[in-house]
Amino acid sequence: MPKRNVMASEGEVTSASRYKWVVLFAALLSCDTYYFAFQSLPPLINEIQSVFAIDHATAGLLMSIVVVPGVIMALPTGMIVSKYGFRRIGFLALLSVALGSLITALSTTFLWALFGRFIMGFGSCFITIGTASIIPLWFQKKEFGLAMGIYSIGVPISTIAAFTISPILGQIFGWRSPFFVGAIAGVMVAVFFGLVFKDVPLRHEEKRTDLSTTWKTLKSKEVWKIGLMWMLFSIVSSGFVTWAPSLLSTFKGISVVYASVLSSMYMVSKIFFIPFYGWASDRLGKRKTIVIAGLFATALSICVLSFLEGTGLTIGILVVGASAGAIPALTFALMAQAVPPRQTGIGFGMMSFSNRIATIIAAPLIGFIIQTTQSMTLTLMFIASFALMSLAVTLTSRAT
Repeated sequence: MPKRNVMASEGEVTSASRYKWVVLFAALLSCDTYYFAFQSLPPLINEIQSVFAIDHATAGLLMSIVVVPGVIMALPTGMIVSKYGFRRIGFLALLSVALGSLITALSTTFLWALFGRFIMGFGSCFITIGTASIIPLWFQKKEFGLAMGIYSIGVPISTIAAFTISPILGQIFGWRSPFFVGAIAGVMVAVFFGLVFKDVPLRHEEKRTDLSTTWKTLKSKEVWKIGLMWMLFSIVSSGFVTWAPSLLSTFKGISVVYASVLSSMYMVSKIFFIPFYGWASDRLGKRKTIVIAGLFATALSICVLSFLEGTGLTIGILVVGASAGAIPALTFALMAQAVPPRQTGIGFGMMSFSNRIATIIAAPLIGFIIQTTQSMTLTLMFIASFALMSLAVTLTSRAT
């Protein structure tokens, strides 16, 4: 009998070990669904302006309104996920994204479209925090880099997919069609998520943490340092993605279409390098060192861009993406190491809050710099300075 129990236990561990990849895939697919719905709007923004008779600034609210709920709800969401798990919450959050997409698709006024995007944003904060929080519970510390590397490629993949598919659908079926696709995808992924997702892996037997542990996590200097480092880097990434096409077309004399394609090389490069850095960090055990090197290389390569032309410019943007690819997965892994297993929701809630604050301030701040300096070189140096500030914060961290 004892031998049989031991064998059963080993079987359970093996089953849990294999199932972690299913959970990771469900998390990645859920995030991809949200980010596709979120990023489907920018390629259609000119047509939407025409339909609702609104200016550029007003149309921009359709993007920023999605981020607003997460700024308010990030930390509470992390606490909720840590306390109650994510299976049911994730299912409802995906339905919220689907509902928001449907309302946007059916909207006959700008206010209804804005309301639909707000509903999507409310669900998105649960998806982004919950999916990241569950991964450290399934994977061992030595696997955090690779797991977070695979998880982190969701943003560039879904962004590229949205920027490719959305304008094609818009031209053939009208501007509403990508949002109908987002609604259908949200429902389908919600059903898949509900069927395959599991909250607690068998190898974890920790009890739910109490309020004292939660408060201790919130007061942790390491958590705040990683959050600040992530916010500063997110300003770099968001600012570069937002303004690179405009900078290239204005100061390099490149057509708007080609400038957009060229700028997308930043995301394409990240898709390949993010999981590589995650794998390498697991092997070397030097996550902080790789992050520091990546931030320095990102700052340097961004500054060099203004002096490049032709093929050199393409290679330069690929290098920026390759350098920046060292940051996302390893920052997630560092946060996972900095908090207790049952407090990952709070840690990633902090990261979500930091990212959304960066998203709100990056575009107008860098736009102001462009308008003030009328210089590509000074603007890129300004963007790069945030990578160096992120590097300085990382140096003060005790993370490894």
